[in-house]
Amino acid sequence: MKWHAVKLMNTDSWFDFWDKSDPYLKFLKLRKDNTFVEATRTEVVMNNLNPSWKDLEVRVSRLIREDNQEQKFKVECWDWEEAGEPKHQFIGEVYLTLPGLMNAKLPVEIPLSNPKQNKPGRIVLD
Repeated sequence: MKWHAVKLMNTDSWFDFWDKSDPYLKFLKLRKDNTFVEATRTEVVMNNLNPSWKDLEVRVSRLIREDNQEQKFKVECWDWEEAGEPKHQFIGEVYLTLPGLMNAKLPVEIPLSNPKQNKPGRIVLD
């Protein structure tokens, strides 16, 4: 999968006018107990509100359970912070299904949602 983002929210703007978010994507699998666990993530793209990430190869079984091909998985977009995981800042998220992505005409642009922000940006599957 090849992903990029468009017009991501700048979470670093409060600290430094010249600094921009350092985004990465996390892909999360829904477990049987209805909690999510991280399956994989992209690399961090520094100081960029329109990043393109390297190709990401993910086994289907890492994103969804074998017994439910229609199961949703979650993609979260985060702003990386040098202070570590608890300090990373949430940009937005989206829930997807593999059949939905596989049947979509590429590129497919998907708006992120964030309850605290009106337009956190969009991710695009190329």
